[in-house]
Amino acid sequence: MKHIPLLLLTLLLLGSCQEQQPDLRIPDELYGDWVPVGYQIIIDSLSIKGGYSDIDLGLGIPEVGFTFMTNGLVDTKAGFYKYTAPNETGKRRALYIGSESVFHVQNDTLRIFNPTDSTWILRTIYKLNRDTLSFFHTEEIVCTFIKKNFNLETAPKFDKIIVSTSGCYGSCPISSTMIESNGQVTFYGERYTSKLGTYHGKISRARYLELQKKFQKADLSNIGTHFSDGVTDNEELTVTFIRGDSIYKTITDYAHSGPLELRWALHEARNLYQTVQLKPIAKGNKLFSTSISFLYFSQGENKLRLSQSEGYLLWDYLRKGTITEKEFQSRFKLGFYKNNLWVPSGEETNQWVPFGEEPILQKDDANNVKEISTDGRYFKFVRQHKPPVTIDVGFNFFERNFSIKVLKPDPKEEPLY
Repeated sequence: MKHIPLLLLTLLLLGSCQEQQPDLRIPDELYGDWVPVGYQIIIDSLSIKGGYSDIDLGLGIPEVGFTFMTNGLVDTKAGFYKYTAPNETGKRRALYIGSESVFHVQNDTLRIFNPTDSTWILRTIYKLNRDTLSFFHTEEIVCTFIKKNFNLETAPKFDKIIVSTSGCYGSCPISSTMIESNGQVTFYGERYTSKLGTYHGKISRARYLELQKKFQKADLSNIGTHFSDGVTDNEELTVTFIRGDSIYKTITDYAHSGPLELRWALHEARNLYQTVQLKPIAKGNKLFSTSISFLYFSQGENKLRLSQSEGYLLWDYLRKGTITEKEFQSRFKLGFYKNNLWVPSGEETNQWVPFGEEPILQKDDANNVKEISTDGRYFKFVRQHKPPVTIDVGFNFFERNFSIKVLKPDPKEEPLY
């Protein structure tokens, strides 16, 4: 991403380093994409080696990959943040500054500028060739990366990318972000985000292509659709890719256990809203709360649960749909299930209605929706104390994206609303 402040910073840094130019160099071997593969602890004659998962989880080392570019910028993948003071009412904020910064090499030291505090991150290079990069994270720990070349010529291209975050047993953000190939961005922040509510903004075509390329590096056509780790109390990220108005693929990643390249892209997409100028969105056909994005289609006892990102996609179609008086033959009920991946804490607990004691359809007090029936295209909202409203989304959302065969008895034990 090329942001004006970063370009200005580059010019300033280059200007301030004029006297040091003879000592600065960037070896050609450094340019490209680097993925972490392991670490080595070196103490005197003792050498202990470990894999990347040990780095990521056990040693707490933040480096999850790099892309060194010939324009003097490095994509650090993990990004840079400034944090506000936390509290227990959803007001904690992690302010994302971006993942790119200026870098150079001075003698045997890799120097990356940290925009959060205007300091330099210093890593002494242990080994560098066209395939391997190793540097000292501390005086004893050497982190090793290998260069990875990506062939993206046949990678799929997308019209929309939707990323949702579920929250967790803590202060993980609850949000949904839709990025379209024309640059339109639609964002909803529910909890622990730097913006709360529904917004829209715009990015450049070039920036969209950069984000798409990050997802393409994850080899989306060949990886699975569900990733999970043997942990609890963590967050779930879902991402849905749209091609030609149809869902190409939806991927669920619980506890950040998916492929590294997928995590790179998800990290950028989930935080994109903080680097875009956003404006509050018009309500449109907002007949139920945006926070209700865990949706299901039901037909008798059979159900199809939508992922959080698929639910946000449907909500967006409904928001932009046309109100009509057309009669239709209902095939399904559209219902809501609770986000069981998020649990309130502290003061929020006192405001929370225990699970199962309040129909979630009544969360939107303004309309108090009692039931939604649909044939996949037309959605009829039956409301308490108000006339019903039917919305036409312009096409059959169910038939375009799903098969009737995917409706099955719900195997999950928790009750649905």
